[in-house]
Amino acid sequence: MNKKLYLFFLPFVCNLAYSDIILDAKGFDTNQHKDEKEISFSKKGKEQAKAHNYFIKALNAREQNKPNEFLENLLLAMKQNQNDNSLLLLLTSSISNIPFRNQFNIPLQKHLKITVPFAKDNPQMVKLNLFAAYLLTTKEKNDKALELLETSAEFLSKDSSIYSDFVEDIMRLYIIQSQIQKGEEFIKNVFSEDSAHKNIKLLTTAMTFYNFAKENSKNEQWLWFLEGVKEKYERILEQNLNNIDKVASCAFIPQNEFIKVLEFYKNKKSYTKCKELLLQNLSFKPNDRKNLIYLAKTLYNLKEYNHSYRIWDSFIKNNIANKKQTRHLKALSIPFYHSYLKSAVASGRMKEAKKIAEKYMKVTSSPFSVYDVISIYLQKNKFEIALNILNSIEKKSTIKYYYYGIINRALKKYKEALTGFDNAEKLAIKNDNEKFLNIDFYFDFAVTAEKGKDMVQTQRCLEIILSKDVDNHIAANFLGYLLACQNKDLPRAKELILKALEKEPENVAYLDSLAWVYYQQKNYTKALEYMEKIISIDEEIKESEIADHLGDIYLKLEDIDAAIKYWELAIELDGEHIDKQKIKFKIQENSN
Repeated sequence: MNKKLYLFFLPFVCNLAYSDIILDAKGFDTNQHKDEKEISFSKKGKEQAKAHNYFIKALNAREQNKPNEFLENLLLAMKQNQNDNSLLLLLTSSISNIPFRNQFNIPLQKHLKITVPFAKDNPQMVKLNLFAAYLLTTKEKNDKALELLETSAEFLSKDSSIYSDFVEDIMRLYIIQSQIQKGEEFIKNVFSEDSAHKNIKLLTTAMTFYNFAKENSKNEQWLWFLEGVKEKYERILEQNLNNIDKVASCAFIPQNEFIKVLEFYKNKKSYTKCKELLLQNLSFKPNDRKNLIYLAKTLYNLKEYNHSYRIWDSFIKNNIANKKQTRHLKALSIPFYHSYLKSAVASGRMKEAKKIAEKYMKVTSSPFSVYDVISIYLQKNKFEIALNILNSIEKKSTIKYYYYGIINRALKKYKEALTGFDNAEKLAIKNDNEKFLNIDFYFDFAVTAEKGKDMVQTQRCLEIILSKDVDNHIAANFLGYLLACQNKDLPRAKELILKALEKEPENVAYLDSLAWVYYQQKNYTKALEYMEKIISIDEEIKESEIADHLGDIYLKLEDIDAAIKYWELAIELDGEHIDKQKIKFKIQENSN
């Protein structure tokens, strides 16, 4: 037997010698029956001796690479000595792909055949059942896992060291299986104890469950004055969050639990609450790295760019000074420098941003970091800086040409932009890079071509999108409207737009497109009918192009006052797709 392995599990072996009953080498109780001719086993002595025997057999089987014998004997040892965590450690580390000592790995399927049935037959072995449930969830047998834990829950002590973990796992399964009623009954029982209201792990578990219940329940109520189901869960969730606030105000919350609370508020876009909780938690541990990182990101979301930048600046510089920690964080350098640069650009520190960008590209040594830097500048409309960085890249690539198109489009240099997209497409075809030539690429190409007044190229790109995805309603409407504007193939234009409206019947852009088809067909009454649908949905016209169209329709219907009213609104809304001078001319021409 491997001596090192035996020494690793020495605490378990010592348990046999130092239990509350003193045993001799064979497991006999030495304090009883000293004067008798026959010596009998005490009950606990028998259990300890059996556990020791099974444990040795398991280790021997491990040495001889006999997985079945190893599992069977180890499980029997665990049954005799359920409080020994070293045995559970040996079991859990035997799963395939989890290296342990000399990497004795057992396929998951074998665990499912031996470990799970054993756990099912021994529900009192709560730790083992928790592990067996995990094995089942890896194979998406969530119903079986839940059944296992529900049976084992009867033997779970609220004083157990794994109580919170058990509750978290079983509640997760209730959520996965959408068993809200059973989950509610279980969690109510958990919180019947006062201590649960101070346990952060139990509180975050309850928060996750009640949020799920609120989002996935119908707001049924027996009488109008009674509390609805959703309202009930909203109230309980609020009480739960208040308890979390109380715990957070008294002590530092570990990151594993704290992140759940922060993500909950983040998903609700309650960044101010996130900030409040983070500052509170940092008051207990001011230099906690994970909390500082999350605070910097939260401040960015709150548009407090200066504060976000200061935290990132301090954080990065401190880690550069600490070489040991810098090596540890090397794998995380991309997201760190990404956020650092974003906050510098957003706060207007362009000199610092340039230095950070250079450091970022140097530290990461990745071509993708260059394009990430370009994207950050693009997000803040720093197009010239982005273009200068792009031009510094010598190697020709599809992504370089693509960004060349995107940046020049933003600069309204449509000829150069179309050249970029055209070169990107040609290079991707040459390199047989079909993945690059996806729907998103052709949408960007189509939008650029339309802005550059190249309607042939626009139609070609949209036709390619529809050939890839015949049900793409955005492309269908885009192409239908394009044809309507050119007064070409109006029956097809109408067919495409109606198909788009099947997907989104109240999409005002789609309704406007169909109205324009009827306008081109000289069916002005029908065109107005669809325009009135837009007004009934939005209550008011919000887009200048729609207002311009409505003015044109009223002109054809000989309602000059209404036409002028909507043309003036089109100018007031100031959309990028309208020709202001042309509309002003229409107003002037029809005012006399």
